[in-house]
Amino acid sequence: MRMPCWNDKYLKTVRILHVYHTAYAGYYYRYSKYSPAHGFNLEEHDEKILLDCFKDYDWAHFWSEVNPSTIREMFHTQDRPIISITNPFGEPIFPNNEKPFDIQFHVSRQAMQKYFRLDKDAWQCENIVSYLPIDTEVFAPKYKERGKDFIVGRTGRPDVWKWDLFTLKVVDGLVREGLAMNAKLLIVGGMPKFAKDYALKQKIPMAASIQYEKRNEDTDRDIAEKLSSADMYVHSSFIGESCGVSILEAMSLGLPVVIRSTPHVDNAPVEYIQNNVNGILVKDVKEGIEAAWKIVKDPELGKCLGREA
Repeated sequence: MRMPCWNDKYLKTVRILHVYHTAYAGYYYRYSKYSPAHGFNLEEHDEKILLDCFKDYDWAHFWSEVNPSTIREMFHTQDRPIISITNPFGEPIFPNNEKPFDIQFHVSRQAMQKYFRLDKDAWQCENIVSYLPIDTEVFAPKYKERGKDFIVGRTGRPDVWKWDLFTLKVVDGLVREGLAMNAKLLIVGGMPKFAKDYALKQKIPMAASIQYEKRNEDTDRDIAEKLSSADMYVHSSFIGESCGVSILEAMSLGLPVVIRSTPHVDNAPVEYIQNNVNGILVKDVKEGIEAAWKIVKDPELGKCLGREA
């Protein structure tokens, strides 16, 4: 696998024009603002060029309407020596494996390895692993003492494939097994219908939750404020996580996290979570309940995990 070796001098002088994958269009503003997390600065002038080039396009249909060679021509006429793109899923983005860019950022090592398996011409551009950036000022640790309820948080869109019943079953287990009768579930974002139906059927205690449709700076602050009221973050996804932005946000807030490992699908959290150091990785609901119970009965363990996150 070919990996680039950038030096500090190069990083300080290079100018990059970045194109974000349409599937993460809701995070585009964030990448523009926090691109230094990738080691590159996107100047306001560069961002204006990008927006001017595509102001007439619907981002939802961007890749199907714009010819890759047109993108390269448009960008290079702006005298930008390097074009980069973020590939969030580890799959070829353009038809026929065309690459109208110079650098491709992958949101985890696993995503990049997947890409190299699927694209025999992956070597035609530089490939760099760079987790999605988090606003560490907004998602800053807000350590607090526990209240009368033990709040278990979960953030995410109400998409069926981004959910399973793991978090709900962990909270349900804490209550039904008498381990934490005061446990409540906090949902930041939304739940799909099957999860809502399960929560109603099992009568899972719920904390006051918030919903959002699209991410922006205002919703980020609301999400951070609400999620910081949690005592623990528990997460799993049916299709796994190629990066796991919500997990990284919870860790940035200093919350102890309990994450189900998903080795048969995307499983990026195992790259940045050191088990029992800055979070707890589990394989099923039974282990999830046991891990959550450890944090419930030992507040210092929760604080330690959160500090190391």
